[in-house]
Amino acid sequence: MKLLHSALYFLAGLASGIAIALTGSSSSSSSGERRTSSTSTTSAAGPAEPEMKMVLIVNSSLKMGKGKIVAQGAHAACGCVENAEKSAAGRRRLGAWRRQGQKKIALSTTQDDLLRLERSLRSAGINCCLIADAGKTQIAAGSRTVLGVGPDTEARINQFTSSLRLL
Repeated sequence: MKLLHSALYFLAGLASGIAIALTGSSSSSSSGERRTSSTSTTSAAGPAEPEMKMVLIVNSSLKMGKGKIVAQGAHAACGCVENAEKSAAGRRRLGAWRRQGQKKIALSTTQDDLLRLERSLRSAGINCCLIADAGKTQIAAGSRTVLGVGPDTEARINQFTSSLRLL
């Protein structure tokens, strides 16, 4: 069963990564537009819950092809889900994120900022997963390619990512 869940998360992450990579050259990616709202959703089952999301931050210092970005984004998304499943609080956030449609946003930044951001997120207790490439294709082994963040509330994630550009 766990293998099936992992396979499903991988496929979901892969599909998200493909969509992100294919839209990476659209005009909205160069405009710097960002969605920063932090509204709440109300369910029939109970009180409003804050909007949840996951953010995938690509290291723009590396010259990765679209396929490489997709694969690395999928690794980061899966890693975030696996990390979240390890704690009760993480599982609650994961459940809310799933109920709300599993929103993912792709951003980009430099490697130095990516590493600083990871340290800040960890210090704040926000789930994140930094992917280091195996070095079998386009990128040198150990290169930090994508930082996955969340799932968590938009408000918490935006405190750290609001200055970043859409991929």
